[in-house]
Amino acid sequence: MIPLSLLLSVCVLWSPAAIVDDDDATTIDAVPDDGVPTLAINLTDALLMAIERNTTVQGAQLDAQSALEGYGEAWGAFDSVFFTDVNLGRGKRAPTVNVVGGVGVGASGATDYLNLNYTTGFRGTLLTGTTWQFDINVGERYVASPGFRSDVFSGNSNLSVTHPLLRGGGDYARQALELAQRTVFITTAAAADLGRETLEAIVTAYWNLYFAYRDVETKAESVALAQELVDITTRKFDQGLQTRIDQVEAEAELAQRLEEQLTASNTLEDANDELLKLITAPGQISEWNRRIIPSTEPKEEPGVTPAVNDVVETALRRRPDIIEARLRVAQADTEVARADRQTLPRLDVTAGIGTNSNDKDFGNTTEGLRHRTFYDESLVLNFELPIGNRAAGYALRRLKVARDRAGVTLRETEMNVIQEVRSAVRGVQLQEQRVIATSESTRLNRELYEGERRRLQNDLSTPFQVRETLQNLLAAIDTETRARLDREVARTRLLSVQGLLLQHYGIAVPEPPRLDESERPPAP
Repeated sequence: MIPLSLLLSVCVLWSPAAIVDDDDATTIDAVPDDGVPTLAINLTDALLMAIERNTTVQGAQLDAQSALEGYGEAWGAFDSVFFTDVNLGRGKRAPTVNVVGGVGVGASGATDYLNLNYTTGFRGTLLTGTTWQFDINVGERYVASPGFRSDVFSGNSNLSVTHPLLRGGGDYARQALELAQRTVFITTAAAADLGRETLEAIVTAYWNLYFAYRDVETKAESVALAQELVDITTRKFDQGLQTRIDQVEAEAELAQRLEEQLTASNTLEDANDELLKLITAPGQISEWNRRIIPSTEPKEEPGVTPAVNDVVETALRRRPDIIEARLRVAQADTEVARADRQTLPRLDVTAGIGTNSNDKDFGNTTEGLRHRTFYDESLVLNFELPIGNRAAGYALRRLKVARDRAGVTLRETEMNVIQEVRSAVRGVQLQEQRVIATSESTRLNRELYEGERRRLQNDLSTPFQVRETLQNLLAAIDTETRARLDREVARTRLLSVQGLLLQHYGIAVPEPPRLDESERPPAP
């Protein structure tokens, strides 16, 4: 059985028990002052809000809760049952004729009868598979015919215990609880994996929004630079130092930058709606009219990428999808063991002990059941052997195949995780280098642009050359912005593939419910 400790870090029933203060104040200049309500939020609080409101996370939590209720339902097979039966019968039997050798030797008249039986007691099943029943039966039989009348009360009490020695014996009954317990853990792990993917998407959406604001700022800067080029060109044109075509080309450059600014603003709105949906799950139209302001700055300093083997080991130990796959293998082993037990012949032993009483008075009859003056004892051995035994035999073969399939799935899951981890490590390393390279490219292109712009002001360059260096500068800025975003996404991916995303942001994960066999779930 998989230890509960393996599930401590993956249970989907998250709780905001601990928070890391990552509210690094940041200034986003691209927020328009248009009266739209704003929500400034750091990344940790965004995740906590999503845990409470995200519909996918809520669905995962409900799946885990449903499985837990199923575990309580499995205990129902071991509940004691109180039962009461009342049987009333009455009628008139036809006369009988006794014939011997073809000659009638006597007859009896029609008979009126009345039978009343009352049975009550308890029955149940133990974890060993043993069934038991204790019942008390009291009945009245009234018979009347011409010249004859009988009214007798009879009763008996009985305790019987039946234990399966072969089929259904051993741990068969208890293993039903083990299967229900593993179903809880499997569903919890599956929900945790769904939650891991969802929270990874939320962190990515957060950084998408952050860099969408940065992109809008960049586009605003590009418009300002293009406008400056138009102003310089117009002034040179008025002085007769530039041609009209130079002025038109500068104005066309400005129009292009304005169009890019509009596109960036629209992208920003889309990114805002995506994060709003993921963390707040708006229920009304008015709730969509909010603007989220990310207040967490990305870490600019390069991180220390751990060794691949260490990351793989962490992932294999913590990833909920791997834990789920291992649990499914363990569950398949239990199902095979149960099916193997069912291929055996049935051999049940039943022991019974009881008392009986008969009297013409109801009170005396029930009083007689309290004594062992008249008693019954029994020992029964039941044997049953299905000829061919196809149902149980093929069920066992089918479950063995299912167990092999679960093993293949586990192996496939482990390989996929290892591949994801190795790719994530390389991705972080690549994006760290890209940020360094693109930052240097932006710096150099900005120097080139500033130099070419000063040359134009001193009549040592042309608007075409300035516009070309401006285009290179803006492309370098866009590339650097994209590289910084990709780095944050890669960092998020590396945390996610290890199963460390929540822990990184200080969000505590509680233990899964303890399902101790000695503690039966309470009655609902």
